[in-house]
Amino acid sequence: MQFRAERDSLAEAVSLSTHVASTRSTISPLPNLVRLDVADNTLELLATDLDTAIRSTVPVTMAVPGTCLVPSRLLADIVRYLPEGAVDVSMDSDGTLRVTGDRNIFNLRTALVDDFIPVGFSTDDTVRLPAAQLITSIKQVTRSAATDDSRPLLTGVSIQQSATTIRLLATDSYRVSIKEISNTNGSSSDTSEYVIPAKVLRELSRIIGSTDANAGNEDSLVGIHLSDTDACFHYGSVAVYTRLMDGRFPPFDSIIKPTYDNRILVDITEIADALKRVGLLAKDEMTKVTIHPEDGIISLRVVSQQLGEASAAVPALFEGDTQSTIGFNPAYLLDGIDALEGDKCEIRYSGDDAAALITTPEDASFRYLLMPIKIKT
Repeated sequence: MQFRAERDSLAEAVSLSTHVASTRSTISPLPNLVRLDVADNTLELLATDLDTAIRSTVPVTMAVPGTCLVPSRLLADIVRYLPEGAVDVSMDSDGTLRVTGDRNIFNLRTALVDDFIPVGFSTDDTVRLPAAQLITSIKQVTRSAATDDSRPLLTGVSIQQSATTIRLLATDSYRVSIKEISNTNGSSSDTSEYVIPAKVLRELSRIIGSTDANAGNEDSLVGIHLSDTDACFHYGSVAVYTRLMDGRFPPFDSIIKPTYDNRILVDITEIADALKRVGLLAKDEMTKVTIHPEDGIISLRVVSQQLGEASAAVPALFEGDTQSTIGFNPAYLLDGIDALEGDKCEIRYSGDDAAALITTPEDASFRYLLMPIKIKT
């Protein structure tokens, strides 16, 4: 095996492999492996942890076909620190991989190719979505996914596909994020659900944002293949594969009320900044921020038995019971407000026994539901 590649493109591809390369010793005697496969003036890099895999390609010259396995983190560090310009890589007859850049030479041990478990990447895309829209949707939704592995299903994101809509939904049981995307590829009236680990979608978002400066271009698309057992995302020269999570999310439509007793309309930046300030005193999940409407403003207040109290007033339009007061976890409330794409935030609520609805009038495709914290009287 032999090839020559530009340092920057090779470094980017190897770096991607380190995000998923397995540390499980059952895959190979060496951990954190990436498979290098050279054919037809193309280098393919593949790394997996058995549940997730990342494949990327790099154009190369002076190519001699071949395959090898090397530690991904070590190779990434070596290529990153080499001087700019061409990097020559070749494998000796004894299995040693030689990496050369300018006057720097590294001879690396390789692992047996047979130790690597193959991954099947489907190229039959069932959905194609604009890259910028997918990045935004992932960032909006994944913040509500649980991080506690004791509830493994809730660490995933439910993708529900119908003939006209793709819905992304995540919840940690305290809040729910729902994003709806128009599905122009729909061909069936049936709704299918696929649960994908949130960490995989976050990684996909980072990959899309980092591998192509044109990710914000409306013509830049991500191909998505969804099946009963796995999912595959294609973007440019990169593909991300993941197994689906077992289980299905319960229906959440019933917790969205048709009408609410109270409505707050407020500038997103102003309420977000105020929450960050008063939230400095909220050091635990049970410390709440209370919101009380007054004449032309809403009053935000945090009381901590250990630290003291803080309050802030924000100009707002209020409709409803002027005697009402609602309380929320300030970090969760800020998460929902930060996820909105617009200038105004709308908070609708009816009491502390039902989820509040947080949206923006400028974008009806995203909804954030948050359970209030009961206020002791």
